[in-house]
Amino acid sequence: MEENNQNIQEQAKKEDVKTVENTQEVEKSSTDSAKPNDKDEAKQNTAKTIEKKSKKKTFIIIGAILLVIVIVAIVLIVNGGKSTEKEEDIPAMFQSGLVGVKVGEQWGYIDSNGNVAINPQFDEAYTFAESTKLAAVRVDDKWGYINTKGEYVINPQFDEVYSFDDNGLARVIIDDKYGIIDKDGNYVVNTIYDSIGVFNNGKANFGTEGQYGYINTKGEIIVNPQFDLAMPFSEKNDLASVRVDDKWGIINGKGEYVVNPQFETIGSLDNPNLILVETGDMYGYINKEGKYVINPQFNEADDFDENGYALVESNDRLRSYKYKRRICNKPSI
Repeated sequence: MEENNQNIQEQAKKEDVKTVENTQEVEKSSTDSAKPNDKDEAKQNTAKTIEKKSKKKTFIIIGAILLVIVIVAIVLIVNGGKSTEKEEDIPAMFQSGLVGVKVGEQWGYIDSNGNVAINPQFDEAYTFAESTKLAAVRVDDKWGYINTKGEYVINPQFDEVYSFDDNGLARVIIDDKYGIIDKDGNYVVNTIYDSIGVFNNGKANFGTEGQYGYINTKGEIIVNPQFDLAMPFSEKNDLASVRVDDKWGIINGKGEYVVNPQFETIGSLDNPNLILVETGDMYGYINKEGKYVINPQFNEADDFDENGYALVESNDRLRSYKYKRRICNKPSI
């Protein structure tokens, strides 16, 4: 009996201890829940930071707008409220009097005052050419040419076309074959070639059956197809670069070699005394006779600009090079 009482008392003590422990855990849990969560506090701080930055950005934008308004106001006051735009500042596309505009899915033309000159009716439209006052337009899948009144001068019949050039000629394409027409739509060159380039100095490169040659503005072949690739003649001189068996050379207007094919690449021929060439993975410069003016010594190089400078790279340094002078005192890039 006494033994049972003793067991009951011990059991009661254990339960009291558990009750106290449970009470402490509940109090601790309540205390923890009362404290702010670290993540919540971080979010609040981030939100405040963003809000501050947003306000600052807004003030900067407002300040910039006010500054622009002030500058514009000053300019107008100084100029007596008159526009500073001059007649020659009007975009070149208006020099023919009209410019193409798209309304919905159709193209038409407006004049420099914004008045509709040709109602939107074309699926695509090019700028009017200065030489012929004609513009290429597409209806469905065919191209033709119109005048400034919107009248067809050459009916839509071509798969692809180019604008008329300064010679009054335009390249046209039918069934992937190139030809040339005049302003009346008469063929100067029938659509028989695989490609025709631009006319420079009265000559254009053309390709047929994997070989390239040159024609004149009458469509006559002046250099027979014999090159693997031929570039347009330079606008500034009578030279063109051609490729034979993966080597590039230079020909004159008669198709005669002035520099035999020997280079991996050839740059612009606009400056015939400083022509960029590549040989043996190095770049240098030759003259139109093929003699080196600057020996191959650069890992990379560009053509010389109008001021006589060229960007060159050697030993992983990009520098500006001036002909007949040493490397310029410009910082390395």
